[in-house]
Amino acid sequence: MPNNTADKGIRIMDNSSIRLSNELKKLEASLFDELMKIFESVNVSEGKLSNNQKAEEFLASIDKRINDKLKKSGYYSAVGNFTKSFDQIAKNIQEMHSVYNAIEIASSQIDPFKRIEVNNTIDKLLGSGLSKDFINPVRQTLYRNIMFGATITETEKNLRDFVISTGDKDSKLMRYVKQVSRDSISQFDGSVQQAIGNELKLDAKRYVGSLIMDSRAQCIKWVEMGIIPLADLQEEIAWALRNGTYNGKKAQGMNPETSVATFDIYRGGFNCRHRSIPTKMRK
Repeated sequence: MPNNTADKGIRIMDNSSIRLSNELKKLEASLFDELMKIFESVNVSEGKLSNNQKAEEFLASIDKRINDKLKKSGYYSAVGNFTKSFDQIAKNIQEMHSVYNAIEIASSQIDPFKRIEVNNTIDKLLGSGLSKDFINPVRQTLYRNIMFGATITETEKNLRDFVISTGDKDSKLMRYVKQVSRDSISQFDGSVQQAIGNELKLDAKRYVGSLIMDSRAQCIKWVEMGIIPLADLQEEIAWALRNGTYNGKKAQGMNPETSVATFDIYRGGFNCRHRSIPTKMRK
């Protein structure tokens, strides 16, 4: 039962990110078509782009064009649905501490963390984060192509790389959305776990989640340990950060910001799918 409860939370995180990615996949083609309208504005001579007033106006309207297309295509709604998974994770956290620690965590204790993380996630997926990491790079790429006379073929390839995913390669937008969605919900889980452990002075970490072929050495070790005493945690983190070995496999991929204070958030490193749950050492 305990492992089922923890795994349930991992499935919620995975499935919510997958659903958002699937919705984004549906609108890639229409967003690409919107950006391809640049060729209706820019001068084209001998297959190469050159600047004019209409091209400058198009570049100035990139923010509105992209956001309008994302909104009309259902991306905004998909982000809204994704943030509802934070409610499910909050409930799962309550269930875990009831099962593992016989502790009842009130919703009111989790809600402040949820509000902060949901707002941060919306900003990254719809606001300043999307502008900084997707819209501005698109605009800068088109601007450079126009200024330096790139060909139509080169510019079309650039736009495809930004918005069209293929069977073996995600678009830049897809990679960004996947990363943000996975990180935001796991960081919410970790932030709440950390606060619970600090508040209740729990003296160990329960490291849970399934192992696969390419699981990192530190995750294999910590899952097999099951319980990491808080007194040993700094030593375990230091071992992983210096790329120690476990059963012949080298630890890698740790976030350098990982410490005892942040372990519940960063766990086994970048894109780690395991969970760290504060718990009590059994006497």
